[in-house]
Amino acid sequence: MTLFVDEIQVQYPEGHTDKIDMENGYHWKMNYPSLNQFIENNFDVSDKSSENVERSVKLIASCIDSVYNNDDCWMASDSTEKELISYVENLTPRQYKKIENFFKTMPKLSHTITVVNPNTGNENSVVLEGLSDFFG
Repeated sequence: MTLFVDEIQVQYPEGHTDKIDMENGYHWKMNYPSLNQFIENNFDVSDKSSENVERSVKLIASCIDSVYNNDDCWMASDSTEKELISYVENLTPRQYKKIENFFKTMPKLSHTITVVNPNTGNENSVVLEGLSDFFG
């Protein structure tokens, strides 16, 4: 099967934003993970859950662009990695869900293909989503 790269579209989920209301008047502006971060977090087959949690916390911390309220803005680049990780580790469950939603709804590659079973002739649609389906 031939799949033309120029047919693959980036899907932008409705309601997605890179700004997260962290409550108490504070907001985070987020950056999207780099390709290297994506690969590190999605293709590592390590079974050690504590390493996965640590990697997730580091990923979240590295994606913070800035923290702001009505009066001030603090750039994440002015903080150390350790400070950002500590900040993420102290999120409430409700705040963590908001961060999780940012990652779940961020734009992604998506393409639907139709495949035909050679034995039965039945057609089925298959949705390819995310880099792992295209390059995994």
